[in-house]
Amino acid sequence: MPQTRHLALTAARFKGAEALRLGIVHHLVKDSAALDAKLEEVLKQVDRCAPFANAATKAIVQKVGREPLSSVLDFAADRFAEARRSPEAAEGLRAFAEKRPPKWTVE
Repeated sequence: MPQTRHLALTAARFKGAEALRLGIVHHLVKDSAALDAKLEEVLKQVDRCAPFANAATKAIVQKVGREPLSSVLDFAADRFAEARRSPEAAEGLRAFAEKRPPKWTVE
């Protein structure tokens, strides 16, 4: 929050390394080729995640700061319970027990 106030009030300009240090960006790359490689890496990480669980997490995160915390927590509990009961969760547990990638994994 102090960084946000400072940046908002000063309109400070800064380079990528400072944006990384401040947590405004997640990655810093040297050029467009490195950007393409990093994008591919991140997309592969996303592809390894359970789609229903990812969608539930995204829905929860989008409510943060827009709704009262108690409402967000209730929503999160409902979504996580739903995810835990889903066929996707069963597949994830089966894959873990069988020491194989889950069926949704794109490799």
